[in-house]
Amino acid sequence: MKKQSFNKRQNGIAFVVSVFLISFCILSPAFSQEDAGNSYKAFMQKNPFLTTELYINNMDLIKGKTVKVARTSYEMDEEGNKRFGDSNCPCVSTTYYKFNDEGLLEGKYYLLKETSGTVLYKRKWVYSYGKNKYTSIITDYKRDEETKYVYKVSKKDGLLEVKCKDSKSQYEETILIGEDTKVVNEQRGEWNPTKREYTYTDDSCFTKFYVDDNLLRTSNYYRGKDTTSVQEQYQETGKLIMKIDFNSDFTEGLSKTEILMNGEVSEEKTNGVVTRKYCSAGYADYESRKPYNQTVGPYSETVVEILDSADEVTKLGF
Repeated sequence: MKKQSFNKRQNGIAFVVSVFLISFCILSPAFSQEDAGNSYKAFMQKNPFLTTELYINNMDLIKGKTVKVARTSYEMDEEGNKRFGDSNCPCVSTTYYKFNDEGLLEGKYYLLKETSGTVLYKRKWVYSYGKNKYTSIITDYKRDEETKYVYKVSKKDGLLEVKCKDSKSQYEETILIGEDTKVVNEQRGEWNPTKREYTYTDDSCFTKFYVDDNLLRTSNYYRGKDTTSVQEQYQETGKLIMKIDFNSDFTEGLSKTEILMNGEVSEEKTNGVVTRKYCSAGYADYESRKPYNQTVGPYSETVVEILDSADEVTKLGF
């Protein structure tokens, strides 16, 4: 976003959105596993650059292992034909999160691949760290580019500060980590500065997203999966609400859209049906989404699993 008036950027329904987050974890004396216990909040403390991607409430589950998140999706048209975006056949997007023996993220690998075998996109993050700094090396295979960032780690006002300032790419990022919070400040070139705030409980995460200190969006997650997202100042005075009305155990729900103008609901629509299943470890290992009361529309399935041994992709990717 080039510098311009905030209200102008709000026109339209689209959310301003997110980028792939550069993920990394560092073991710092500011926090210890004994201080926070073996919990979701402890997992987020130890992994500063993970925010809402994974829900892990027991780090013993992922020590020395890889978490695999695979998603398939398509659109069904009125003639009953499936559409796969820019591809002519089904695609699977897969993200791998590789953890070391202490439960710290040491690698991330993203792969978008057609079921025919054609690779459409892939990207890899590899991390190394020392006492007061760490580095992340990002490989973009499509552009044949490799980017290296160096972060300094220190304590500030009782918080852990993780900071990168790269003059070559005009990129700056500062992350402040508390016992159950993270604040991520980011500046890219001449874009407007952004801030993301995360607050963690035992099973949920509450987020706020700012542009130029203006609150743009709030979102809630339950066990690593979204439940509510609110675009603030929609059409200047309203709110655009995307939510899932779940049953008491968060396994079945209806996704809905609401538009609030001056505090009153002006539009409301039910979009789809969401089904989630939770494994004995607590996280949602399966999710499906499909249109509500019709066949036309978007479909998706997401499967999460912890790999005890490397599969073919991780052997090549890492």
